[in-house]
Amino acid sequence: MVSATGYHRNDNETETELKTKFTLITAVIGACTVGLVAPQVTLAGDHGGSHGSIEGVTWQLDTLLDGDVASSVPVGVRTPTVTVNAGALALDAGCNTGSGDVAVGDDELAIGPLIMTVMLCDESSMGVENHVLGVLTGTVDYDVDHRRLTIMNGDDGLILHPA
Repeated sequence: MVSATGYHRNDNETETELKTKFTLITAVIGACTVGLVAPQVTLAGDHGGSHGSIEGVTWQLDTLLDGDVASSVPVGVRTPTVTVNAGALALDAGCNTGSGDVAVGDDELAIGPLIMTVMLCDESSMGVENHVLGVLTGTVDYDVDHRRLTIMNGDDGLILHPA
């Protein structure tokens, strides 16, 4: 979507992300007009590039990836979250919650068995949960690109942002 400013908005960007970008751009332009040079600007909580850390952040699910198909969390389903901190992974899968051990590598997560609560939820919630649990099994690839975490297990994946 193109706004009145001519900025091309990515459909996945939230209003808060857009406001943050606008504020950052305004600050950089303002600094340049008074002769100040800002070689690098990092927003608080920005995880910048694939070298960002996933630890200490609660990540909220944006998109479920199933091969070539991307879908959002269905209306009425609690949005899953993932938190990785000090070798532990905490998970709210949309119906059940749980935790397990995780080893964080440069671009891989080695996820141990997850201990989950055992509640039965509606079909949509269980479908999301089964997909999330399927992705968060074994050794998976991950990438942090600015404020977006992508976790892939084969052709299936999750795209998350800080909650």
